[in-house]
This record gives sequence, C-alpha cells and structure tokens, in this order.
Amino acid sequence: NLLRKYVKHKCSIDLYPGSDNAHEYILRAFGKRNSSLLLLDPGYSNFKVTAQSLGFRISTLSLNSKTISNYNLVFEKLLNLKSIPDFFYLINPHSPTGNILSKKQIEMLVKKFKKSFFIIDEAYVDFNLNLSSASLVSKYSNIIITRSFSKAFSLAGSRIGFSITNKSNSTHLKKIINTKHLTNFSRSIITHTMKNINELNDHIVKINKNINKIHNLFKKTNLSKLDDFNTNFYFILFADSRKRNHLYNHFLKNKILTRKIDFLKNKYSGLRITIPSKKSSFKKLLEVSKLY
Repeated sequence: NLLRKYVKHKCSIDLYPGSDNAHEYILRAFGKRNSSLLLLDPGYSNFKVTAQSLGFRISTLSLNSKTISNYNLVFEKLLNLKSIPDFFYLINPHSPTGNILSKKQIEMLVKKFKKSFFIIDEAYVDFNLNLSSASLVSKYSNIIITRSFSKAFSLAGSRIGFSITNKSNSTHLKKIINTKHLTNFSRSIITHTMKNINELNDHIVKINKNINKIHNLFKKTNLSKLDDFNTNFYFILFADSRKRNHLYNHFLKNKILTRKIDFLKNKYSGLRITIPSKKSSFKKLLEVSKLY
C-alpha cells in the first residue's frame, strides 16, 4: 500500500529481487521464442542478454549526436517504423544518455502499436516522478513499467525491483513469479524507505545542482547538447574513442571510476559519470574534472 501510494496511480504492483528479475519474468510471461523486440543502442545490455537467452529476435535503433541532442527525432523514427516489433523496450529517462520521451509521446506509441507490448524501464524516474508513464497502465493493456530501488534510493544491494501494470497483466505474471525470491528483509527495507520518502528530495536536489556544475565544465566539448538532467549521471558523447579513453584514464588515475559507453553501429563513444550527492565525494569529482 505504501508503494502504491508513492506511485500515485491506479495500478497493480508486483515485487521482484531486482528489476533484472522483473524483466526476465515479463519476457517469459508475455513473449515467446522468436518474438521480435526493438531496443535503442546504446542501452541496458543486461536486458538485451536476457532477451537473447530467451530466444527473442533483437533489432536496434542506433542513436547518434543528432538524435541524442534532439530526442524528438528518435520519437519520430519510432512512430514511423515500417517493421513493427512484438515488443518495445524503452528506458525512460534513457540510460546512458539521459534523454526523455514525454508521457504524451509514449502514449502515442502505445496507442498506435496496439498489438505490440511496451516495457518501459523507469529505473531513473524517481529523480523526476513527473516523467513517469504510470498513469497509462489503467488505460492500456499493452504496457508494463519496471522500476528499481538501486538508483535514486541508492539501495542496489537490497535487490528490490517492481513492476506497474493493470490487474489482468499482473494476474498473468503471478502465474510464474516466485514470490519466495524476495526476502522479508527486502520487504522491510521497502516499508522503511516509503515511510521516510521525504529524505529523498534533498538527495535529488543536491545531485541536480552537482550535475549542472559538471555540465558547465564539459558542455563545450560534449557532442550531446542535452541540458536538462533527470538522472544521477552525466553523459559525455565523443566522436573519437581515443578522446573518451583519455578522459576515462584521467578519472581512473585519480581513483574515480566512470563507465565507457560504446555504440554498436556507428563511430561514437561515450562516458557516463555518476554524480554523487555527498559533499566530499563531489568535491573530488569536481576538482579532478577541472584538471582535465
């Protein structure tokens, strides 16, 4: 009930030991071997591996500097697809780029492609709940949303994920979900977190301020022109992987771990920098960034 109150919309919620587990159950419950699935590149590689292991046929829509800087172009490409997949997997806000599709845009896709099933990964939506598509699950049967406690809540070790959908889809999922997988300890963490949800707001405000400080340092050289941030990371796009690697090694030499992002189908490469809210951690990140 506390989690449903947090989501704020009429829906059915199912719990899992992590959103990876949620993805696997959803694909098993609603898909079948040789089902077609579209995802964006770059994206969440774990989901792709899970889908491939279950026999899904994967197609990708590759991003570039133009579409990352103007995500409406991605929406238009999705809306005008000639080959319609059985499944869409859309991360919103998108990881690793930080882009967003509006709820209106997602609804247009869900409404147009009624025979396709949409999995909307909202792992980062807790940084801005206004971006959530949770209100759509009571209107459309071909959409399910997954969320995680590992991002905004910083509770990756607790292994908590959940899905948001309508009652019919939830009933279908419950036929295969192993409810014993989620421990009582994890359930206690959910209760404690929801009862203290106001503490999250200060954490998010600090991260937003810190992201903008990092952006001011890198925006001139960043090929991504995104300047509205709704996650806990900053994404830098490069045309030359050598420049990306140089920055990666600069951070690594100073004991800051970042993540290299490679594209499957084009020359671009990226670096994803996680932005801390802790004052001492961010101070070091800022100082090292200024030295580059």
